[in-house]
Amino acid sequence: LEPGFGAWPWPRMLHAGVIDFLARAGAKVIAYDVLFLEHDRRISFEAAGQSMRGADSDAALVEAVRRAGNVVLLSDAVYEGLEQDSGAGCDADTRPLAAPFPSDGRLPVRPHLKLPFTELARAARAVGHNYGVKYADGVPRDMWPFVTCGKDTLPSLGLAAAMAAAHVDPRTMPLDSDGRSLLNFRGPHRSAKGDFTYPTYSFFDVLLSEDRLSSGQPPAVDPGLFKDKVVFVGTSADGLSDIWTSPFGDRMPGVQLHMAMADDALSGRFMRRATPGQDRTLSWVTGLVAGVVATAVPVLWGVPILLAMAVTLIMWLTHAVGGGVWYGAVQPLAALALSAFGGVAWQYFVEGREKRRVSRLFGRYVSKDVFHLLMNDPDLARLGGARRRSEEHTSELQSRFGISYAVFCLK
Repeated sequence: LEPGFGAWPWPRMLHAGVIDFLARAGAKVIAYDVLFLEHDRRISFEAAGQSMRGADSDAALVEAVRRAGNVVLLSDAVYEGLEQDSGAGCDADTRPLAAPFPSDGRLPVRPHLKLPFTELARAARAVGHNYGVKYADGVPRDMWPFVTCGKDTLPSLGLAAAMAAAHVDPRTMPLDSDGRSLLNFRGPHRSAKGDFTYPTYSFFDVLLSEDRLSSGQPPAVDPGLFKDKVVFVGTSADGLSDIWTSPFGDRMPGVQLHMAMADDALSGRFMRRATPGQDRTLSWVTGLVAGVVATAVPVLWGVPILLAMAVTLIMWLTHAVGGGVWYGAVQPLAALALSAFGGVAWQYFVEGREKRRVSRLFGRYVSKDVFHLLMNDPDLARLGGARRRSEEHTSELQSRFGISYAVFCLK
């Protein structure tokens, strides 16, 4: 679009064309992950070789949103305000959905909430927030389904879209002590084969399809693909600072966070965090089993068994996440490693030291072969209660070790 309409942000009349096409296609909800906070105040700009005013472009967008009747717009809850700002900057009309919201102290309080410009906000079906925090590793794992500003409670864009599409009770959202909800991602943004987890289409192709339908030509994208669907519109360019690292290791646009939230709310496949008690139990059991293996099993057998335990534990934790339960992985793996190290060290420094002492003591009086025979079968060295003729010992030892003469008898 850049050759005809310039660099981002594009004129809002283009967004109007996309909304018209999606409404014509029968989309159930259109969620727009683009901020339209202020009026386009340009007096004149060039678009596709024609001169337009910013006010006309705004009016086209407002009218398209009003006609569709199912558009959920984005509000900015990230803005912290400036030093000269006084009081909370919460807009009065947040376009609340007709549903009860949680009202406890866990919900984050935002000092400012910036909505789309007034005419556009009033034309929208609902408004959702964009508040989220990146972790140090850049991987998002949760979102705040709700924020509060003043007396208003606002759902996130994804949850607002789910509430507009179906009768989703926001009180069913699982919240942790900080008011956040874990995201149960259905898959990566794009697989190694190039397939998208959620079908994705080019903004240009959708806009072109509306232009072609308006002129009686076949569209570039089949409108039937969007019928009765919850459709999200968002950006994917690296330069717009809305690119995240997914839990699957690939890069994904920020709109996929809202899509994951909507998917979880609509499907009921929420992710929940294991309780601290469950995490402690898993760590204790893992450490105990690993300790028993490390101390009771010879090292040559114990190490492979412990490695197999670690692999099995990782696979089980991954399966649990797939089932909607997130256990902490660091604690049980650390318990396994410490128990394994401690058990092997005990075998070497305690039990091994005793064996080495006995070896040095008896090695002075018996051959190495006899010593290993006794270490492997200590019952042969039992004291008293058994008398055997030396010829029997001689015959046995000759058959085992090929020696010509030996007498060994302990009482």
